[in-house]
Amino acid sequence: MVLIYYLSMFIIVTICSAIYFWRWHKNCDISFTLIYVLMPLATIGYVMVAVSPDVGAAMSGTKFVYLGGVYMELVITISIFSLGKIKLPRWAIFIALLASSFIYAGALSTGFDQVFYKKVTIIKQYGISVLDKEYGPVHAFFYPLVILYVVIGLGALIYAFKKKPDASRTNLSLMVVTQVVTVFAFFVGRMITEAVEWVPVAYAVDAIVYLIIMDRTTLYSMDDTILETLLNSGDVGYVSFDFRQNFLGATDKAKFYLPALQHTFADKPIADEEIRNMVDKWILDFLSDEVSREQYYENNGRIYKIGVKYLYDGKRVRGFQMRIEDDTDHQQYLHTLESYNKNLKEELTLKTKLLEECRNKA
Repeated sequence: MVLIYYLSMFIIVTICSAIYFWRWHKNCDISFTLIYVLMPLATIGYVMVAVSPDVGAAMSGTKFVYLGGVYMELVITISIFSLGKIKLPRWAIFIALLASSFIYAGALSTGFDQVFYKKVTIIKQYGISVLDKEYGPVHAFFYPLVILYVVIGLGALIYAFKKKPDASRTNLSLMVVTQVVTVFAFFVGRMITEAVEWVPVAYAVDAIVYLIIMDRTTLYSMDDTILETLLNSGDVGYVSFDFRQNFLGATDKAKFYLPALQHTFADKPIADEEIRNMVDKWILDFLSDEVSREQYYENNGRIYKIGVKYLYDGKRVRGFQMRIEDDTDHQQYLHTLESYNKNLKEELTLKTKLLEECRNKA
């Protein structure tokens, strides 16, 4: 039964990894790709240990287990910083990588040295092989490092919630779920069943949650490198909303045209009630017959032209995209032209009237 549990978790994680590489790996941060590489390797390690006929085979599986155990939380922490729009210094990543590699080097020495495990025997429980081990000095650093990564990750999530309005609140909340599941699996789970590991189910939950995050992340990619350069190089700004008219993201130019967007959190309605009501009106007008009409908005002496269309993720309609363009010069030209035509018409009318009066006097 326990072996079926390990196999099931491995299958779930592998399917999720396949979905990720099929749909999103080209457009996502490398940390997400590493997560979906490490999870299947770590999960198969638990299967290898469970079916091991001897200590040597179990040690081989253990090295896969610790590949995930040592590096997974590091990569997840990096992904939290990425989703939270927080810049993580390269030196911090380098130091963390050294610390994780130091512990994994100890895990690789198992069977040759006693720095990670002083003593290892194999026993049978619940129909599987289970390692009975006595930890060495290097292993003493493993759990503190995992705790450190979790604490840093939770701290980054709290900071992003408070200070990073562009970071998706939904994605950050989902990341909190992964952190809670990780803490439960690594620490609480061992108190419940010492022989059966809970970490594989944590990996399965994480794999599913990350797919949800990846599916949502495409909605917030307003500042991808090439796209950002293209969109911000001219006088046109773009804003995106979901179907509930919650703010998803905006280019810098759009935030300049609509300053209320600078203080609006992702996944929330626009904070400024006046602007929110105008946006709702523009979207409802578009939905009336799905035709994008030119709308106009005036602020600080400038006139902006608004256009609304559907927001697409591939072929899927995911919300609304609003195009904002500074149309002041064009509108002023039209106003000048209209005034000139009006004056010309009035002058022509006056001259016609005078001509008629002259004819009547003749």
